[in-house]
Amino acid sequence: LPARLDRAESSRARLRRERLAQERRLTEAATELSTVDIAEAVLDDNQTAVLLRLLDLALAARTPGAPRAVAAAAHGVRLVLIPAAGYTTVTSKRGTLHIDGFRLQIEPAGHTSAVTGAPR
Repeated sequence: LPARLDRAESSRARLRRERLAQERRLTEAATELSTVDIAEAVLDDNQTAVLLRLLDLALAARTPGAPRAVAAAAHGVRLVLIPAAGYTTVTSKRGTLHIDGFRLQIEPAGHTSAVTGAPR
């Protein structure tokens, strides 16, 4: 006979609250990221996590051939990687990231805005 399934509703609710809190932190970090000069700012851990996620999405969307702008959106912001000579330097609390051959543009993107509120 199969083992009894324990639903552990309290554990599921706790995990959901933690996940929603993390999503809110990332959404707030993304909003802050869209208002700073990325070349001048020192990013905190949440802002860095958002930037790395956006870079991952944008770089995965590249196609072979001549360099062209690529974009990705998440957490209410849109990252555009624009081909450029040289590299862009981004500084975070944990170190420096050099992005060769691209200029970064981060702007609000309403179509990815997260709806925040009490969990259902």
